[in-house]
Amino acid sequence: MEARPGQSSRGHAGSLTHIGAALPPPDLGTRPEAGVCAQCGGEVQPFWLPIPKRPRWCVAECCPSCAETQEILRQLVRRREQAERTLRDRIARAGLGSPYRASRTFATFRPVPGTERAMAAAAAFARQMVEAPGGVRRGLLFSGAHPSEPNGCGKTHLALAILHEVLGSDVARSGLFVQFADYLDALRRSFRRAETEEAHAPEWVRFSMYEVELLVLDDIASAAVGRTGWQAEEICRLLNHRIEHGRPIVATTDVGPDELADRLGKRVVSRLYEACEIVPIDAGDYRRPEQ
Repeated sequence: MEARPGQSSRGHAGSLTHIGAALPPPDLGTRPEAGVCAQCGGEVQPFWLPIPKRPRWCVAECCPSCAETQEILRQLVRRREQAERTLRDRIARAGLGSPYRASRTFATFRPVPGTERAMAAAAAFARQMVEAPGGVRRGLLFSGAHPSEPNGCGKTHLALAILHEVLGSDVARSGLFVQFADYLDALRRSFRRAETEEAHAPEWVRFSMYEVELLVLDDIASAAVGRTGWQAEEICRLLNHRIEHGRPIVATTDVGPDELADRLGKRVVSRLYEACEIVPIDAGDYRRPEQ
């Protein structure tokens, strides 16, 4: 192919290679002495830099070997910073940005009598989610089993710890922590606004709940859903979708099976039991100093 006017067949007219090739060869008599590598103290040979209008000899601060090592270290730092930004973004998107939720990890969990089984189940589940992404289909339901103090026994802490562990891995990519009552409230508001504000349509509220890899539903007995009504239909839709697509749920409740069925309805509870393994926590109030 013939070169166009003003274009050399050896390269583009404006390229550094072409311009540098047209410069006169370097004057070897003006070549500086070899330098000393700032890293290893080895010899650094000068090189000719054919910059247009200012070609000159240059001596690098480091030898090629040390320069390559420095570039590798810079890449590692950039990758670490990118991983930290990615983790912060995952945590924020998952609803764990508040100081309270951010501090609930396995490392900060304070074991008390009655939490051993729940702690082991939580750690095993988190490990499976990390080691076999997509292979865990059934989640956990932490239930307060203490006869007089079902609240404050560490259910939410363990659920948050699982989510932190999963989000911090190199494999899992998405998770969401949601208060069950807030989910129903968001749906209720979306029904009212759906006709005028498309961004608040129910589909926008449902999307993350359906699609995240791990969903944590906290305090699922906080609202009386009942046997019928739109609340029961919505929670059934959510559970059915996640069961069918193999996306696990971690849930918490402070009531027993009978009261849970009274609040959510047997139909909802049946699907919940299909989606989750029941993990009772027979411990007192986890927040009390004497526990």
